[in-house]
Amino acid sequence: MSGITAPAGFILKDAPVTIICPRCQAPVQSVIGRRNGAKAMKAALITSIVFFPLAWVPLCTKSCQDEVHICPQCCHELGRIPA
Repeated sequence: MSGITAPAGFILKDAPVTIICPRCQAPVQSVIGRRNGAKAMKAALITSIVFFPLAWVPLCTKSCQDEVHICPQCCHELGRIPA
């Protein structure tokens, strides 16, 4: 799982994980969200060059979005798994 950004010595998975938040210091189970990352932006750019009216499609596709682990207490981003 290369490219994963997380606190040192911690491995993120594609499911919620229990971790101590570095910001609020509370033991929490992460909430998983999705955000557009580099892959979605590149795909949108290529799609806009090929067929402009469909440039928005990669921005709504889950396979192009990064998976983000978020602290439910303080909404701090705990880590990101790139698409």
